[in-house]
Amino acid sequence: MRSIKSAIFALMMAGATAMGLDSSLEQNNPSDWTIQKGDGTVGSGGENSVSYKSGADSDVELQSEKSLKIDPQKTYRLSGSFHQTAESGTSTLYFGVAPLDEEEKAINSNQVNAVAGTETELAADCQPADTVVTIKNGANWKISPEGAAYECVAFDVDDSGNFTDLPNSKLSKLGIVEVTKAGDGFEVTLAKPCGVTYPAGTKVRKHLASSNAIYAAASGKNLPQEWTELSGRIEPGPLFGNPKDKWWKGTKWAKIVIIVRGASDAIPQFEFKDIRLEEE
Repeated sequence: MRSIKSAIFALMMAGATAMGLDSSLEQNNPSDWTIQKGDGTVGSGGENSVSYKSGADSDVELQSEKSLKIDPQKTYRLSGSFHQTAESGTSTLYFGVAPLDEEEKAINSNQVNAVAGTETELAADCQPADTVVTIKNGANWKISPEGAAYECVAFDVDDSGNFTDLPNSKLSKLGIVEVTKAGDGFEVTLAKPCGVTYPAGTKVRKHLASSNAIYAAASGKNLPQEWTELSGRIEPGPLFGNPKDKWWKGTKWAKIVIIVRGASDAIPQFEFKDIRLEEE
């Protein structure tokens, strides 16, 4: 009887693997990576590593070809080793994961980075060409000069406090110029036409854009000359927001992301190995 149960369990585990339910993802071959930004090449390096040799680009973004199915209620560990092969110059490293939804579409930061307490309603219809959106209550829509270019209006939101609309892709284009009192409501002046159509009474909220990845293992770290292992944990996340060490709401899949930015005196050239995302 025990042997039969063991066989059934083995078949179940094999089926889970076949369905893409692996608990880890390793990307350690040149073919495992796609260049999202940059004009260099990905190839084989020394010590069983992957290398990136730059053209004239100063910013490089690599993304894993495969994605890992994520249980956002569990903790995962991202790890890998890096070193700079350029003999001079300084480059900074960002090492994390790109969160994806159930359909493996990217979850951008402005889809989950809600500003709590800004929930209100449209006081008038909104049309795609409009650069002014009228809302009932904009008292909490504080606009800062530094952040205005990264702010937007989210439409058809959940105002219960549960943020069930997240990730919300029903957004205006980025950029809020100002919010001013106008009669019984408030006018939100946008930097660009909002691009969407919604009727008066639609519930809205202010959102913010930031980085579009969870940089749990490195965020702006100087790329070392010697081989250095880096790692970070990604834990269950909050109802809203885009923390760099927690799963964003709606995450069901993830791809590994490596970004290297060269300073004015550097063209990114580097190697990496032992890249792994795994459930703890």
